Amino acid sequence: MGYDELLKKVPPYSLEAEQACIGAMLISQEAVSVILELLNVEDFFDERHRVILKAIQELYDKSQAVDIVTVTERLESTGKLAKAGGTDYLSMLMNSLPSLTNVSTHAKIVLEKSILRALIDASRKIIDLVYETGQDLEKISDEAEKLIFDVTDRKIRTNYKQLKEILPETLAGIDRIHKYKHVYTGLPTGFVEFDDKTSGLQSGDLIVIAGRPSMGKTAFALNVATNVASHLENCVLIFSLEMSMQELALRMLSSQSKIDMQRIRKGNITKEEWDELVTAGGDLSRMQIFVDDTPSISLNEIKAKARRIKSRYNLKLIIIDHLQLITTSESNKMIVNRNAEISYISRNLKALAKELNIPVLVLSQLSRAVENRQDKRPILSDLRESGAIEQDADVVGFLYREEYYNKETDKKNIAELILQKQRNGPTGTIELSFFANILRFENLDKHSKFITPEEMEF
Repeated sequence: MGYDELLKKVPPYSLEAEQACIGAMLISQEAVSVILELLNVEDFFDERHRVILKAIQELYDKSQAVDIVTVTERLESTGKLAKAGGTDYLSMLMNSLPSLTNVSTHAKIVLEKSILRALIDASRKIIDLVYETGQDLEKISDEAEKLIFDVTDRKIRTNYKQLKEILPETLAGIDRIHKYKHVYTGLPTGFVEFDDKTSGLQSGDLIVIAGRPSMGKTAFALNVATNVASHLENCVLIFSLEMSMQELALRMLSSQSKIDMQRIRKGNITKEEWDELVTAGGDLSRMQIFVDDTPSISLNEIKAKARRIKSRYNLKLIIIDHLQLITTSESNKMIVNRNAEISYISRNLKALAKELNIPVLVLSQLSRAVENRQDKRPILSDLRESGAIEQDADVVGFLYREEYYNKETDKKNIAELILQKQRNGPTGTIELSFFANILRFENLDKHSKFITPEEMEF
């Protein structure tokens, strides 16, 4: 069947389900609440039903009663009664309702048909994009992926809410934090002092963790990943642009089992340690951690794969190692130099965090300027191509180990996580235990306890 013939086909919709929904709202105030939570005007295909639903919404928003009398009056006053089918049609809708008990089912049928129509519209837009001359392939692919994702991920999402709708949930969150020590509004990392300062990794935030080589950036990110994924309903997606997935697996096994990484590499382990490795492997296997080790992966590939995982699993966190290895389309005319490219990447990663409503944790390199100072603790200007990263990130932390530079220091096995920027919270330095031989960070205070949202009592 050709494209022109497809355009002539009647889009999918269910007249009966639409009529049942409108009829239910004319009879039951509860049905109004249920249906308006699931559907909006655009979800109805029949123009009469769109007009009627708009009148119902207007009454509902003003806290006025919704029934056949008030709806008819509203339609008359706005001059739209005839467009709604007239009084006879309204009466028919109310009197022919099969059952109020199936309101949710009828609404879901209407929603499903609406999503199918939206997919058709998205497909037409994709076809138009493909036929536009001079369009970059990666840009088309990314736009197509986003169009489809936005449709299939549809849960009646709105980009705006009145403050009165937001405040009850916000106040409830404050109340929970007041009642329970160490309960966080975001995703707990397992590092208590960090979580206390940030209240966890916040949905929609771009978190940048930077450091010079051998400071433990990848180890920290993997520790966060396993801590988050240890709650088995949580899914974590890792993009490893520098190390293979086998290398990451070895690192996670060493950290989880607390067995020296080099001894694991050489196979120099005891029978007891082998048993511990098998146990650690079993624990890690139960976690929902996805690893993509595509070298020089493009920004558009990252976005496409993240959307796909998000649509299928309970994706809670994306980790990228590391920022400077991400590529962009060579034909992107906005990118004139490396600084502009990093700016474009960081801006898009922040947008991805907001789109998927999850935190995105990105590792970043530092410039060599750090090595030229007596105090080698990093500052924001040390971020490589720093301007855009500093601007787009909600949180910027630097990993620093005094022991690396000064073998005589009394701060053995201690790493500093220096929070230099936090958009909505305090900055400061957090000390963590770091065991380089097993690539493991731990809370410095072994007696630290915290309650995750999953462990709270409501």
